[in-house]
This record gives sequence, C-alpha cells and structure tokens, in this order.
Amino acid sequence: MPLAGDSTMKHMYVLPVLLLEFCALSLTRAVIPSLLIQSFGDNIYFIMGCAECVRGLLAFLSCPAFGKISDIVGRKSCLFVTVLGTCVPVCSLAVMSLQGLELTAEEQTHRMWIFIVLLSLSGIFSSTFTLTFAYISDTVKNKKDRVTAYGLALATFGLSFTIGPMAGGYLAHVEVPSDMIDESGGMGDGLDEMNTLS
Repeated sequence: MPLAGDSTMKHMYVLPVLLLEFCALSLTRAVIPSLLIQSFGDNIYFIMGCAECVRGLLAFLSCPAFGKISDIVGRKSCLFVTVLGTCVPVCSLAVMSLQGLELTAEEQTHRMWIFIVLLSLSGIFSSTFTLTFAYISDTVKNKKDRVTAYGLALATFGLSFTIGPMAGGYLAHVEVPSDMIDESGGMGDGLDEMNTLS
C-alpha cells in the first residue's frame, strides 16, 4: 500500500483541482444560453462564434508559453494561475448578480458583454489540461502507471462535465426565498438568519 507521501501518488493531488475547475465552468451551461439569447437574440451565434474564435487563438498562442513558463517557475504555480484565469468569466457573473436581481434589458446586455469579453480573454489561461498532463508526466515515472494516471485525469474531466450541467440545471430552478433578498436586490439578512440557525 503506497504511503501518503509516495511520489507515485503525487498526481492524485491535481485531480480534485481539475474536477472543481471544470465543474465550475460546466455549472453555467444550463443558465448561460437563455441569458445570452435574452440579451442578444439572433445575433448570439455570430457573437459567440467570434468570442470562441478569439478564445481559441489565444489558447493556441498561450499553451506553449505556459509550458515554457511552467518549466522555469513550476507546474503548481502555473496551474493555479490558469485555474483562476479560466474561472474569471463564471465568477464575474456571480459577482455581478450580487449587485441586484432586477435589471433593465440594457443592464443585462452590458453584463453579458462583460462576460463575453472575459470569456474571450480566458483563452490566455486555457492551459490547465496541458499543464495537468505535464505534471503527471513529471511525477509518474513508470510508463504503465502514467497511462493509468492520464486515464484518471480524462475520467475526472468527463465526470466534471457530467456533474456540472446537472447541478447547474437544478440550481437554475431553485428559487431564493423573498425574505433573503433586501431592497437593493442583493442578499440580505436572510443569509444571516440561515447562518444562525445552522
């Protein structure tokens, strides 16, 4: 039985990071399409096509750069930066939603433009998967074990895209009780009441 500090198990530490990052990204898959259609209507296909094109080009340029940087700085710190950068568009939606629930159409469109620009720029940080494979290659020396480790990484990736959309679909239909929303539209005393009850 391998010990906790065994070098053959070091690659296991990166799997929860992979799972949580791609779960966070896939959580929004149930909500984002309706928000985008409300904001942009029929133009959404062109807008998202341009955004994904920019994102892909940035990823194409930045992946080799992050590979070189991680050779110098280390895989863990680069993984941390890429995970943060990849999750920024989703986090921006969460932060913007705290500013109020009742929005005019113009305010909603403005927020979605911010999301689309951040989504496009997040291509710079789309190196998580390649860095994960490099980390596995560094830590797993036996070639047979390396194949298993790569398989675990791919399974974790698939699991995150199985759990995320289902959880997002469920959360999209959960209604926030009215006593948890203050007059400004943000979360009010209801959360404090929930915390004191627990």
